[in-house]
Amino acid sequence: KGGRGLNGFIERICFCIPENVPILSLKKRKERVSDAFSSIFARYAPIITNILSVGMAEGDNTKESHVLIFDEDAEDALTDWANEKRNFLQKIDNEYVRNIYSKIQSVAIRFALILEILEWSCHYDSSNEWDCFDPNKLNIRLETVGKAIEIAEYFLQNALKANSIINFSSPIDKLPKNYRNCIVTGK
Repeated sequence: KGGRGLNGFIERICFCIPENVPILSLKKRKERVSDAFSSIFARYAPIITNILSVGMAEGDNTKESHVLIFDEDAEDALTDWANEKRNFLQKIDNEYVRNIYSKIQSVAIRFALILEILEWSCHYDSSNEWDCFDPNKLNIRLETVGKAIEIAEYFLQNALKANSIINFSSPIDKLPKNYRNCIVTGK
């Protein structure tokens, strides 16, 4: 209301609007074969520990800066994708849609960084000498950029879907699916 939807904030949100989500029944703890939380935590904790240990020497509380660069083929792929989006944007008049496309490019870069750090962390062996952030040993790879672009495209499509729901839907579109079907079919 009052133009707050036009300040550029909503374009920064990564919407997730899945379709046909199954409704699962939950089991009480004593009915579960294994505790999923414990299993997930056991796998998650070492990944985060590895990431947090970057630049921390024994007894040292200072953090080092590390710069990750894109492999040349990865940077080229990201540039090609961004230019493709830019070329598409030149044909669009809708300001909201233009903003979504421009923001999603920086989202792809951020996802590439996050995915590369996670990949490294999942395979890091703490018994090795800490030299993983040597630019010759850890760059953002083409495979990672491909995954980041795939994620960015997913959020782009969901942002466009959210835009149509927010700005172009009728009151009937906002009803639950079973009520919409009732109104459309009369049953």
